[in-house]
Amino acid sequence: MSNIQNKHVFAKRLVSEFVDAKNDPNEVLAGKATVSTQQQYSAGGVLPRQIYAGQQLFAHFDTLGKVPNNEQVFVRWSNPSTGEVLFFMPQRVSVNREQNWVSFNPVNGWKVGSYDVKYYQLNDQLNPIAQTSFKIDQVID
Repeated sequence: MSNIQNKHVFAKRLVSEFVDAKNDPNEVLAGKATVSTQQQYSAGGVLPRQIYAGQQLFAHFDTLGKVPNNEQVFVRWSNPSTGEVLFFMPQRVSVNREQNWVSFNPVNGWKVGSYDVKYYQLNDQLNPIAQTSFKIDQVID
């Protein structure tokens, strides 16, 4: 977290993103994001709408060369329908790579519904990098 110079600005931005906890589909971001069941990035990959309750999902992001490639990003997984934030913290990624991923599965398992994932630069402003939304239609126990 050495990229954070102004802790007040960072804290305000962090709280704002935590409270809002949903993606704005009209927000134009520099990078692209997708969610899949695979660790390997696939530009055309589509998340199956049927998954196991405890299945690990991979949120991939590509900076498209427009965002500095740092060793950490901030990532948020949330359920916009309920406002629940499932995961919101910094994560290590591979330095000097445009394409990276963070995996996640909720402690209490996935539920049917819509989910948002958003990546941020780990800096004072928590500048958004990429975001995506996905829907789970069926959860297999």
